[in-house]
Amino acid sequence: MNKIFNSFLLISISASLALAKESSYELGAVSVVGSVEKGSQSVDYLSPKSVSVISSKQIQEEGAEQLDEITRYESGFVSQIYGADLDTTDWLKLRGFDASLVLDGTAIYKGGYFGWSPDLYGLEKIEVVKGADSLSYGSSQSGGVINLVSKRPQKTPIAEIGAKIGNLSQNGLFFDVGDKAFNTNSNFRIVGNYFRQNGQLDGTWQEHYYFAPSLAIDINDDTFLTLLTSFQYDQGVPTTGFFPVYGTIIDTPQGTIKPSTNLGSPLSDYLKRKQYSLGYEFVHYFNDELTFMQNYRYNMEDKSQFAVSFSALDPDNPTTATRSSIILDGIARSHTLDNRLILKNSYKELENTLTSGIDYQYIYVNGKYGYGSADKVNIFDPDHTPQIKSKVPTYLVKQSQLGLYVQDRAKLYDKWILDLGMRFDKAKSNAKSFGSKSDYNVNHTTFQTGLMYVFEDVGLMPFVSYSGAFRPIAGSDGDGKDYKPYESRQYEAGFKYLPYFIDGELNLSYFDIQEKNALVNADPSAPIPVSIQAGKQNAKGLELSSNVALSESIDYTLAYTHYFQTHTSLDALKTIRTPMMPKNIFATKISHTFKINHKQNFKSSFGVRYIGSSTDEAGNPNIKVSSYTLYDLAFRYNYDKWNVQLNIDNIFNKKYVSGCYYSCYYGEGIKGILSVSYKY
Repeated sequence: MNKIFNSFLLISISASLALAKESSYELGAVSVVGSVEKGSQSVDYLSPKSVSVISSKQIQEEGAEQLDEITRYESGFVSQIYGADLDTTDWLKLRGFDASLVLDGTAIYKGGYFGWSPDLYGLEKIEVVKGADSLSYGSSQSGGVINLVSKRPQKTPIAEIGAKIGNLSQNGLFFDVGDKAFNTNSNFRIVGNYFRQNGQLDGTWQEHYYFAPSLAIDINDDTFLTLLTSFQYDQGVPTTGFFPVYGTIIDTPQGTIKPSTNLGSPLSDYLKRKQYSLGYEFVHYFNDELTFMQNYRYNMEDKSQFAVSFSALDPDNPTTATRSSIILDGIARSHTLDNRLILKNSYKELENTLTSGIDYQYIYVNGKYGYGSADKVNIFDPDHTPQIKSKVPTYLVKQSQLGLYVQDRAKLYDKWILDLGMRFDKAKSNAKSFGSKSDYNVNHTTFQTGLMYVFEDVGLMPFVSYSGAFRPIAGSDGDGKDYKPYESRQYEAGFKYLPYFIDGELNLSYFDIQEKNALVNADPSAPIPVSIQAGKQNAKGLELSSNVALSESIDYTLAYTHYFQTHTSLDALKTIRTPMMPKNIFATKISHTFKINHKQNFKSSFGVRYIGSSTDEAGNPNIKVSSYTLYDLAFRYNYDKWNVQLNIDNIFNKKYVSGCYYSCYYGEGIKGILSVSYKY
């Protein structure tokens, strides 16, 4: 398989690099843009850093329902590393690290089993800033920032309604409508989505409701206000797909454990969650040069969950497993207010954009959260007798962050692009978790800079950049030690290429990320299996991505990531290869559109995903998780205003282990879904 993969990879890279021959070309307006900066500002493709934008069209065509599904064909990502899950927001790694999730640039609380679960149908696009970056939104994870951009009113009327059905008892209804409001200078939009599906594990399921009205008001020719709201409700039996090495990676006299085996307690496990979001985006143009923007957003997650899962094998009987339970009942609230001024001016051959602002975040979490016990279970024939919830301690977190920032972009002679930025944050917290109290009061200054040169006659744009990130952590480990803030930095160099002779782009970049005070998983068999803080974690790698239209009817995409190094310090003396991180991740897709007539067309897509082997030197030092290759198919038929689409992932229903970190995780089997929609 490795020889086949290497040959296929070499052919794909060679085909992509063949586009990069010299030619006469003059750069015009670049359409590959995203608002990776705050609010409605845009950072275009000519930014001296790696960014990517996943559009709502791409989400729809891939039939994705979860965030870690839509990132499978994006470079830098390792997706669904913890296997198939019904309730996932971040079962992914970006450049070897966790990534921060923000909603329209506003804070969302993430801590333990608290975490925002996005509705992908309700998104206009997903913007990804790769690598350490705390300049835009303050505290953030080292892997980067994933900004979820909500659908909002448009000047053009919108009307879509549809239904979907698939295996695993998948079924759903969705709609998206928008038009003028009350014949005024206002436009509304209402998005709704219902979806139900069973999980891969026996007895698991989830039912999902989403409703998001929004209103855009043109106060006058220079002043605009957009109101954004959403409500989401989820209920079901959550997935707890933790398995031992024995019976997954290691064969046994009884064979291997079936991927559908549920070592939890589906008759007593439950999940109930409500998510609310309410806010506005305000823009006023004083003139062509000076703009004022203000955003406010209130986000709330009300979550109740009880879930039993595998902990460790009984040393006296390898077919019997001990289990633990997670008990969660609490509410996480966040407020974000951001004010900024944007000044654009030109002087001879210099174009300059200066952004300065102040933002404030406040997060309050209150409830019950902790770990309990559960009965032992046979890993090949589990008894699903309902389990009893243990009493757990109070969980209380209060966090605030005040940030002052300034960013400047200078463009000289339409060739040199220089980005400079500095941000100062003051962050405070008081927390009570797992029976102990903790607090922090920290100041942190973040710097960022990048330089790009545009070769107009070639379409080649080399760049270098430096960026930093930090993230204070509320709470303490199982020994009662307060967590220190994450601190990370990234060096990056690469080039972007827009060929003149074909519609497409090619990106190549090298990154080097180092994080201090990294968290590592604790042994799940410990009395309190809470993550502990070790030393450093780093990742060095190479990313290649290409998206080209080979002809009017054929599109081709490629995403390849190679890690030269991924290291994690378990303590001051021991450093290991980061668990679950492969050295090679490769995904490619080719699509063909057959135009029947001016009203009809048929599109077919074939995709290949390869994930290299990984290790778990922390929990299972003598095992190796084998590489695996998956194949996806999609068919799409359009007739006038009708659309029929079929997506099938893992078409051969390959059984595989996606990774191990103390426990092991089965990857998702075959998944197919048929959708029908009508736009009018």
